Amino acid sequence: MALEFNKEYHIKKIHFNEAHGGTYARMIDLGLMEGMKIKIIRRLQQQGPWVVQADTLYLALRDEEFSMLELG
Repeated sequence: MALEFNKEYHIKKIHFNEAHGGTYARMIDLGLMEGMKIKIIRRLQQQGPWVVQADTLYLALRDEEFSMLELG
């Protein structure tokens, strides 16, 4: 699925394995959870972090974190 900027998506699932344990916990601590809506705002320069909006919170997610999200 090709993702578009300024479009809302639902987080279907947050994929993780033991190597992602701390990252998964951090994402939960930040308030990201399955079923919530997020909007992809932009990607920073030179393949930098993804800027997403979740409710009133703006987050910059690294590729490793962003790739854990299954969006629909």
